[in-house]
Amino acid sequence: MDIDWWSVLSPILAAVATALGGFLTQLIRAKTKNEITQGALVRLVDGVFTAVKDVQLNVVEDLKAKKRDGRLTAVDVDRVKQKAQNRVRSMLGEKGVANIKKGLDLTDKDFTDLIAGKIEAAVWELKRDPVKKKAAATPRPPAELEREATP
Repeated sequence: MDIDWWSVLSPILAAVATALGGFLTQLIRAKTKNEITQGALVRLVDGVFTAVKDVQLNVVEDLKAKKRDGRLTAVDVDRVKQKAQNRVRSMLGEKGVANIKKGLDLTDKDFTDLIAGKIEAAVWELKRDPVKKKAAATPRPPAELEREATP
């Protein structure tokens, strides 16, 4: 009895090839999503430090200079935090914000809380490290600031 192996194996091979193709498609999509999310998170961390330095230099120092005792009120602190958050969102752009929210499965409130936490950590880091604090207070050339703001 002669068995036609091709007719027996071809449906099995076709099923395996189809399953393998689907698996590879999912793997490529997951890797692309992870790389996009990872890139957006790197931009987030960089954007937070840049925003904190910018707000420190351009807002906090001016507010402190206008105060007799040089201290910010709770209202001032809230305004400064909001300015930093807005600056971070602006630096990331709508697409960057959407990539992070989608990649990490965050609501808008969760994303705002994430930014707020990163800002608090950056402020703490700047207070702790005098070298970074000095760098934050050192004016930079406009061309450098422009390059930083360009995605």
